[in-house]
Amino acid sequence: MRTSHPSLVYGNSTSNFTITGTITVATPNGNENWTVGDTNRYINWSKVGNYSTSNFSIALSEDGGGNWTDISGLTNRNQTDCACAADDDCSILWPSIPDNVSSTLKIKVYAVANSGINDTSNGNFSIKPSLNLTYPSAAGIIWNSTENGTINWTKTGNWSGNAVNLSYIVFTQGVPGPDMPIPNGTSVNASDGGFTWYNITPDAISDYVKIKVSSVQPDA
Repeated sequence: MRTSHPSLVYGNSTSNFTITGTITVATPNGNENWTVGDTNRYINWSKVGNYSTSNFSIALSEDGGGNWTDISGLTNRNQTDCACAADDDCSILWPSIPDNVSSTLKIKVYAVANSGINDTSNGNFSIKPSLNLTYPSAAGIIWNSTENGTINWTKTGNWSGNAVNLSYIVFTQGVPGPDMPIPNGTSVNASDGGFTWYNITPDAISDYVKIKVSSVQPDA
């Protein structure tokens, strides 16, 4: 007995379509606080798919994702540069965090061969400036009231106004008292890096005193 089978019924797409890989940003992905000048910050992401014919580039947005600018030195980097592992996790060092002080920053990682393959930070991260009091900062320094004392600091990064306030804190049994403004020590140009406290007030007499330098801009 001969049995015949009907022809297989099928249909084809009328045009070609594309299946692409994916990129997923892991770090920074929101709420990170990095500091201008940091040299140990890595951008991390994972990928799905074969990117052997495409390098990666990384861009920065300062307005929460509205506009993007490629990061110098982090464009058109191959998989070896990005330490892409067998499990498809990639990582590259941002050699020095730039002076882009903001709290509305996002990172985008994209494929150079097809920039439509990309991912961005889920939330905003921040780059902040820093202040470091250099004098008086060591134990054993003695100032006399009614005389003058020199205060020195360093800063990295800039913020709106670039101003600092200077204050002193007296500790009682290890408990800090309130910040006490130093006369003429408000809205001092942070780039000056120094200030003279003239005629030190007797109210500051104590064996447990600290100087504080803080930015005028609260979110700096």
